[in-house]
Amino acid sequence: MSAAATISVSLNGEPRELAAGTTVAQLVQSLPGSAGRVAVEVNRVIVPRSTHAQHSLAADDVIEIVTFVGGG
Repeated sequence: MSAAATISVSLNGEPRELAAGTTVAQLVQSLPGSAGRVAVEVNRVIVPRSTHAQHSLAADDVIEIVTFVGGG
């Protein structure tokens, strides 16, 4: 049997290979330091947090993830 299928995406301006069918939630959970609040944009459209688990990523998606940092 062949290896698992992968897709190529752009994540914060860098090329990245992901398993086909990866959701926004899975991607966020896999990133170091993403335990806090994040905003995710896919192809210049904000993905609401409530749909992260259902939003599957596709080949050539352009993903931007911004982490919110508190402070004063």
